[in-house]
Amino acid sequence: MTQQATRPSVLAIALPTGFAAASAMWVVGFLTRLPAIDLPGPVTAAVLGAILFGASARAGYRRVTPVHAVLCGVGTALVAAVVNLMILGSLLTDESGGEHPSIALAILGFFGGSAVLGGIAGAIAGHLGRNNPRPRDETGGRAHFAAFAIIAAFAMLPVLLVGGLVTSNDAGLSVPDWPTSYGLNMVLFPLSRMTGGIYYEHAHRLFGMLAGLGVVLLLAWAIVRAIKGDRSHPASAPRRDVALALIALLAVSLQGVLGGVRVTEASGSSDPANITTNYDAARDAGEINQPNFALTRDTKGSRGLALVHGVTGQLTFALLAVIAAMLCPAWISARERARNGDAHPHDRTLQATAYFLVGAVFLQLAMGATVRHTHQTHALYTHIGLAFVVVFLAAIAGLRAISKQRHIRNLRRFGNGALHSTLAQFTLGWAALFVVVPRYGEAPPDPAAAVIVATAHQFIGAIVIAMSALLAAWTWRETHASQRNTRAADAANSEGDAQP
Repeated sequence: MTQQATRPSVLAIALPTGFAAASAMWVVGFLTRLPAIDLPGPVTAAVLGAILFGASARAGYRRVTPVHAVLCGVGTALVAAVVNLMILGSLLTDESGGEHPSIALAILGFFGGSAVLGGIAGAIAGHLGRNNPRPRDETGGRAHFAAFAIIAAFAMLPVLLVGGLVTSNDAGLSVPDWPTSYGLNMVLFPLSRMTGGIYYEHAHRLFGMLAGLGVVLLLAWAIVRAIKGDRSHPASAPRRDVALALIALLAVSLQGVLGGVRVTEASGSSDPANITTNYDAARDAGEINQPNFALTRDTKGSRGLALVHGVTGQLTFALLAVIAAMLCPAWISARERARNGDAHPHDRTLQATAYFLVGAVFLQLAMGATVRHTHQTHALYTHIGLAFVVVFLAAIAGLRAISKQRHIRNLRRFGNGALHSTLAQFTLGWAALFVVVPRYGEAPPDPAAAVIVATAHQFIGAIVIAMSALLAAWTWRETHASQRNTRAADAANSEGDAQP
């Protein structure tokens, strides 16, 4: 189908770039407030401003006109400002959650300052790239839509990283109520009260809200594209995009609800009065700054829910990664080639190995979560044994994809990703065996090395299952029609041979 070259709208440019900038600012802001770093406020603000400036400049670079460059920079900064409102609320409330007297003026100043910074960045970048304007969009807007889908998938990674820190620091119940935080709206919970384990647990919730906002915006964009129509792709593409975005939203929502249920099941009470009283007593006793601070103690039931929540979190990221791939122009092009009988030759070995790899990684993930949450010896031995199976399958699938199928870009890319992430995970696994496992059963807090290794091992595990799923998905997309066409041809030949 003929595609029409167009100039993307300011919103189509600003939405993915601005959301990516806000996500990066959240991650950097979280890291700078970690106890081991704890940068001064002005330094953190300067770093965050530099991120926003760079993203706005990226949006305005090589635009057709200076005005378009400035508008793209301003739009990017305003999108980031809207997302950052979920953090700004915690800075504009007092210890009790009361609003700052000048909150309206502060918000206006925040948006105004962001717009000015974005406009300056866009103007400078537009001037630097004025002699080499970008080509018109040949995908009918799908490239920007797909870029946002990829960014929305990446927004799940901070959720997993901070969730790993929550588990490593035994801080899963530091905030004992949900969907509120100590009786307050999550986005209005004061930054001054985010100490010790509360900081990890509450940050995990905020990053979950960021991931949820990403898939909500993805669904809204898909619906708008479906209403407007997409003439550059088959008529079924917009409806399919809406369905995929809806699946992403449901997956992230269910994951968030599961995490909340884990908290309420463990605490047994969400009465804000009782929670506040207990919090005040713990603060007076000097307990809330401890990394493993929790008003409630874990129960067997909540441990099971925590285990399931950990597994489904990594599966959710893998699902979002595959959905983002399915929304890319390359996926649509491969599907159209398949329909025309031009798919790449079928590779049975790669396809089968990639499928088995996904299954083995899932089992490995489940065993690893069991070890992490229950410290069971038989689960540990199974986890170690499965590690060799995963490495073996990843080596076969990865090496075949980057050698025999190296001419197919996505197979080569994700073959490399699956192979190298698995090797990194295997190495971290042995480090965890000697640094983390010997401390099971000891009283927390764990030393920094154990926390870092355990969290990194869990985080890289999410990368492994996502890369494996993407390798399997692209193998199916690029070559499955070849197998189908071959079978159809064989069937036709058999019928011809049977005729007298």
